[in-house]
Amino acid sequence: MTGLLKAERQQKGHRTNTVALIMSALAIAASAGPSATPGLAAAGNNLADPVITASIEPARVPHELRIELTDQGAETLGLAARLKRSGGLINRPISWTVKRQEIGASLGSTVVYKTNKPAIDTPLEPGNYIIEASYGYHRVIHPVRIQPGQRIGVTLILNVGGIRAMSSIKNTVLPPSISAEHAVYATSGPLKGRRIVGNAGQGNVLRLAAGTYRVESRFTAGNTVAETRVTVKPGILSSMEMAHKAGLIRIIVGTDETAAVAWEIRSLQSSWSRSHTNPDASMVLAPGRYEVTAIVDGTSMTKTFSVKAGDLRHVKLGAE
Repeated sequence: MTGLLKAERQQKGHRTNTVALIMSALAIAASAGPSATPGLAAAGNNLADPVITASIEPARVPHELRIELTDQGAETLGLAARLKRSGGLINRPISWTVKRQEIGASLGSTVVYKTNKPAIDTPLEPGNYIIEASYGYHRVIHPVRIQPGQRIGVTLILNVGGIRAMSSIKNTVLPPSISAEHAVYATSGPLKGRRIVGNAGQGNVLRLAAGTYRVESRFTAGNTVAETRVTVKPGILSSMEMAHKAGLIRIIVGTDETAAVAWEIRSLQSSWSRSHTNPDASMVLAPGRYEVTAIVDGTSMTKTFSVKAGDLRHVKLGAE
C-alpha cells in the first residue's frame, strides 16, 4: 500500500491572501445551515460511469471555499482539488467543465470554460455556475455563485483512492501475447451494482471514489475468470494480484511448410469455444477437458487433452 499523494503532491503557489473569509463548506453547513453561505448553492455529487451512464440524486461534495473582494469587472473563479481533506493538491490532470446557469430553468446551462489542467483561475462574469470535475473514474458536480466584486476559490475534496490490478498464473510467466482485462463493479455507494470500469489492462492505476468494489479479471486469450473484493480509501493506492487457477497451453497446428490453417478449440464441459487461423497460439485455460479440431492442407484432424491448474504444456496437431 502506498500513497497516491506521493505522485500528487501539493502544488506551490496556490495560496492566496484571503480578504473576506476562508472556511470549510462542511463547517458552514454544520454551524449555520444551507442559507448561511451567501453566493454558494447546495453542493452536488454525480458519479458518472464511463461504461454505463446513470443519473443519480446529487450528494454533498466536501469542499473548501475562499472569497476575496476585488474590483467589479475583475471577478474570477479558481478551482483545485484534493484526494482527501488532509492531503495536498492534486497535480495531475483533472477534467474541469464550468457551465453558466441561464436565467430561467428552461434555458439550461452553457459551457463557458473547459480544461484538463490540475487547477484553474479564470475570469468569469458574476452569476450562477455549475462545476463538473472528473478525475479517473470519479465525477462530481458542484454549484457556485459569483457575486459582483468577488474572487471565488473552490477546492473540492474528491475522496478518491486507487487500485492497480494485475493478473497471473501461479509460478508461470505469461508470454507477451497474453494480457489481462479487469472490470470493476461498485458494491457500495450510489452506483452499487454498476460497472465502473470496463476493461483496464495489466497494471493500470484506476482512480476511484472511496468505497468497496468487486474486481473481475479475464485473460485476453482463454476462458478463465477470477475476482476479488477491495476497499478503496482516500489518498491510498492499493496493488493487487489475482492468481488464476489455470494452465498455460501453447497450441501448435501444422508445420512451417503447411498452407492454410483453420482450427477451433472447445471445452468438453461447457459451451466455450474459440476459432483461430494462427498456427501457433498460447491460451490460459481453466482446468477441464478440451478438443482441438483443425484443417491443415485440406485434411481434418482432432485431438483431445486435459488441463490442470498450473499446467505448462504444448498441444500439437500435424506438427510432429
